[in-house]
Amino acid sequence: MKIEKSYLLPQFTLSVNGSDYTFEQINVETSEDIINWEDGNLGIDFFTRFDKVIFNTREMFLRLVK
Repeated sequence: MKIEKSYLLPQFTLSVNGSDYTFEQINVETSEDIINWEDGNLGIDFFTRFDKVIFNTREMFLRLVK
């Protein structure tokens, strides 16, 4: 069994390209072992809020168009 400390934020607002998006109940881990984390990634539910999503792997950027 492993016990870790975390915080539960009731809301988290992320501003992208001038648009605000609020996520409900975000769990924030306090562990320093961030390299092995898989949580905290933006999921498809976030990206579907945009009309166009561009992942440029050559120049390493993400463009979100509303």
